[in-house]
Amino acid sequence: MSKKVLVIAEGANDKKIIGRIFSAYEKNIEVFTFEMDVYQLFAIYDKQGADFSELDIQNTLINELKLTPKERDILLNKSVDIFLIFDFDPHAHLADIEKLKKLANHR
Repeated sequence: MSKKVLVIAEGANDKKIIGRIFSAYEKNIEVFTFEMDVYQLFAIYDKQGADFSELDIQNTLINELKLTPKERDILLNKSVDIFLIFDFDPHAHLADIEKLKKLANHR
């Protein structure tokens, strides 16, 4: 059995494209998408007031988003690898390069 891979991305179009790319390499993959940009994800993290290295993306999304039961199940399943895939959206109203740097340093 292959390892469980979780890909977190922005929207429905991303889900289709990313799913196709990863399926060429890995069969046990879930692509979870939500309608927000990377800066909105930063805001969710930032409001928790913890060091980003202490935050868990799966628990953060479970606690902060209104999820369907299926989405919740996807995020509750522990994954071996988690990929966050966003574009930079420099036109977004919350755009800020410092936010991207802080997220990029999250482990």
